[in-house]
Amino acid sequence: LQTQNFVGEIKPPKAPLARFLAVAPLHAGSGILTALKAQKILSDSQIFVSLSVCGKGDSRYVAEVRSFAAMHKLPVEFLSVSNPFKDLPEVYRRHDVLLHTAEWNEPYSLTPLEAMAGGLPVIATTAGGAGALFRHGENALTYPPGEAAALAARIQELQLQPALRCQMAEAAQQEVLSNFNDATVTDRVENYLQTSLQVWAHEAA
Repeated sequence: LQTQNFVGEIKPPKAPLARFLAVAPLHAGSGILTALKAQKILSDSQIFVSLSVCGKGDSRYVAEVRSFAAMHKLPVEFLSVSNPFKDLPEVYRRHDVLLHTAEWNEPYSLTPLEAMAGGLPVIATTAGGAGALFRHGENALTYPPGEAAALAARIQELQLQPALRCQMAEAAQQEVLSNFNDATVTDRVENYLQTSLQVWAHEAA
């Protein structure tokens, strides 16, 4: 992860919290439909947030998501980027929060790391490899995969606690810049390979 390309300013506590973003391959395990259901729960309570969905995927699932958004008149925008590495940093900067809604055991996702580097607070499930990254209330807010009501509650929590939002965003950004920059990752890989070579040499002796 070339974190320097994604670094952005953390929005101050007084900044509005209305533009939510989800970046994911669009399939049943992505949890995007859960995000829309949470958006509807909030809308029914007269709490209005917009959601941008960035990604491509299964055409039937995309149709289901679009149909749900249209049926309930939700403010949902579908984005596409031709060059994620070049275009995504600006997409992150135009939004206030990242929703990482994965509901399958994906090996790992760079999206939360990119958003955290960009200064965005993150609300996420703990499904898959990315789940190990999140510490609830410290560098993100978490909720059980597939639980729309829990996600809606987390969104409200973030809106009602601007100081917590900024603290989490600052902690997350610092962690990503310290632990996931190119040099650190390269050193880890080199150390792993060197250790592996030493073990193999010892076993072969």
